[in-house]
Amino acid sequence: MKAMGETLRALGPVGLFAIAFLDSAMIPLAGGPDGVLILLSAWNPARASLYAGAATLGSTLGCLVLYTLTRRAGERLLARLSFSRQEQLRRFLDRYDLLAIALAVFLPPPFPAKPTIVMAGILGISRERFLAGVLLGRLARYGLEGYLAARFGSAAMSIIKRASPWLLLGIAALVIVVLLVRGRRS
Repeated sequence: MKAMGETLRALGPVGLFAIAFLDSAMIPLAGGPDGVLILLSAWNPARASLYAGAATLGSTLGCLVLYTLTRRAGERLLARLSFSRQEQLRRFLDRYDLLAIALAVFLPPPFPAKPTIVMAGILGISRERFLAGVLLGRLARYGLEGYLAARFGSAAMSIIKRASPWLLLGIAALVIVVLLVRGRRS
């Protein structure tokens, strides 16, 4: 265990970037970027924001790889739908794409972000809005994890696990409020 800790410290933000990239590009790694980010931030709290930034950038680029691959396949799948059905899907995505993507990549495991990324590619969400959603969600997630690890050290993981159900409920309530407000404006 000590050797693993030394290796992670030596790799630092560059290693975390690579782990986040690979994990988001459909090559899951044990512990993933969350665990590595928390460990590195707990060991060196002054660099927590650097670690959060490296994880965010690595994950965003990894998600972009997965999105690009599924977007190419999605064009073939969408061609099978009627034009009116395609337009209906696009209108829905234009309205809720950024929120759906940001929430999917923000929520902690075991919430599956990859199906949302795959669907974003298949349904042709614009690359700019996709990247904005991923960047926003991952920055919030990794920033929060880095802060908690820097502040509470090794106890951060148990805090995150205990808070996850409440976080899910809070986010669900926020989504409902946003949808209600948007519905009234229409």
